[in-house]
Amino acid sequence: MYRYCVKRIFDILFSLIAFVFLVPLTILFAPIIFFTDKGPVFYKAERIGQGGKIFKMYKFRSMYVNAPDIRLADGSTYNSEDDPRVTPIGRFLRKTSLDEIPQMFNVFLGQMSLIGPRPDPPDWLDKYPPEIRVFLSVKPGITGYNQAYFRNGSDGTEKMYNDAYYAENISFLLDLKIFFKTIASVLKKENTYKDIGEETTANIKATQMRYKAKEYGSEYNAESGVPYVGANKDYFQLHNAHLYRSGRDALRALAVSLRERYDTVLFPALCCQSMVSPFSDNGYEIAFYSLNEDYTPNEESVRNLLKDSAVFCFMSYFGSDPNKDGKIDALKSEFPASFFLEDRTQIALSSPSTLKNADAIVLSIRKWLAIPDGGILYTNAALCESEDDDTFAKIREEALKEKDAYLKSGSAEIKQSFREKFNKANDLLDFSNKPVSMSTASQKVLSEVDFALMYRDRTRNNEKLWELLAPIAQNGKIRFLPYSTSSSTLYFPILTDNRDEVQKALAQKGIYCPVIWPLPRGAEQICPLASYTARHILCLPCDHRYTSDDMEFIAKEVAAVVYEEENYDTGRQRLAVAGDHTSP
Repeated sequence: MYRYCVKRIFDILFSLIAFVFLVPLTILFAPIIFFTDKGPVFYKAERIGQGGKIFKMYKFRSMYVNAPDIRLADGSTYNSEDDPRVTPIGRFLRKTSLDEIPQMFNVFLGQMSLIGPRPDPPDWLDKYPPEIRVFLSVKPGITGYNQAYFRNGSDGTEKMYNDAYYAENISFLLDLKIFFKTIASVLKKENTYKDIGEETTANIKATQMRYKAKEYGSEYNAESGVPYVGANKDYFQLHNAHLYRSGRDALRALAVSLRERYDTVLFPALCCQSMVSPFSDNGYEIAFYSLNEDYTPNEESVRNLLKDSAVFCFMSYFGSDPNKDGKIDALKSEFPASFFLEDRTQIALSSPSTLKNADAIVLSIRKWLAIPDGGILYTNAALCESEDDDTFAKIREEALKEKDAYLKSGSAEIKQSFREKFNKANDLLDFSNKPVSMSTASQKVLSEVDFALMYRDRTRNNEKLWELLAPIAQNGKIRFLPYSTSSSTLYFPILTDNRDEVQKALAQKGIYCPVIWPLPRGAEQICPLASYTARHILCLPCDHRYTSDDMEFIAKEVAAVVYEEENYDTGRQRLAVAGDHTSP
């Protein structure tokens, strides 16, 4: 209640009161600031706000015009009592913290809070370790835990851990302590300039001890979506969508609803049994068609199988275009009575809902973010009724929260518990042949998440992995699937020899790479490309939980494993050597 409502009410009241003092202060200081070097009175700086949004923060200008940005080795702002960049009036404003007063305007607009983590420049966004990005869940503040207790005595890394501590423990009492401690620190002029003491060090060490576990991939934790809560603007057009517990339930709804009109379903040979089962369980005849080298449907193979009473399923493989050269359009014109079903799970954030050349689109959205359950279906076809049963969602919600606790404690007991819950939930998906609706909790998440921001971060990670792994691909140690790196895909796929051994070695480093598409029964001998891919594909995690530095770590570990070296440092050397070679 306090975090989401009362705190905002206090911010509005304080900012309105502050405007009474801001106007005379501006009248007093504006001429002095201006005539010092004929520069602007206010300094406007881009800063990272709640959820990673960028906003412009206001301050009284305290430096000379065009003063260079000087930072320390840890990335924190250079701050010294004899800093030559600071104007005489600016020195006074900084010591008294009066330079921060104009930020009350940001508070009034809802971009900042009176109390919260101090906002960083935009280029810091990629530097935040994923396990402490929780501090992005709260609005930045004019003052905060760091400023009250340490002033400028903590470096960049220490500041982030302090901010994470505040975000996790936010309360009225804590804010009250920070408010009065800030006043005391300013009046006493405590620790205005950089001087890291024992108190800071002890506090940071205690905070860092809470972040025990580090892993990449596997299931999400509940807090991983917090930095992305923001303006959704109906990204998935939920008002036009049918919402289900899973992608499998969405397919089950189609299978039940289309049974009177269609009797056969064509799947690409490269798919998984969970796509096939909803139709085979409802009595459909299942057929598989082959793929071309670029993972598009082989038209001859499709034409030999497609008929008016068939459902034709096609999909994008990590950004590949199934309609390349108008293949799907041509088939749609030739077989207008067939039902065209597109699975866009691999590119859900790139093109979620446009019904162009398909009669239905299905997305398994729970694979994309921390959400209890979620499958989305777009179609104009009449559908059967679905059941309301949130058992699956409740079990997964508990597991997502336990994953949070595990990442902070490293407890093997908690890890065992949340893994059992995830497995228990998955076992429920095939319990009933009647489709189950999406839970209210998941619908709420879908309406709040800023998927455009998530898309941006995932695309950045995709591009980073492609850039780092390209030299290894040129040397033939791994192979890429043909897809565009300028998009957001569910995973970053590579093809590698000894796939199972590589997967096991990476897991020992804390990098969990799912193996998708174990071919369904009857598809093994249909398509050589599908069989080869199923045996060699490895999917690297590249989602929004991670930073560019994380992608570099993953790439270097991949290099170490595929070159059969022992550690990260050797992987780094191998990456550098690989980059010096051209494609054979």
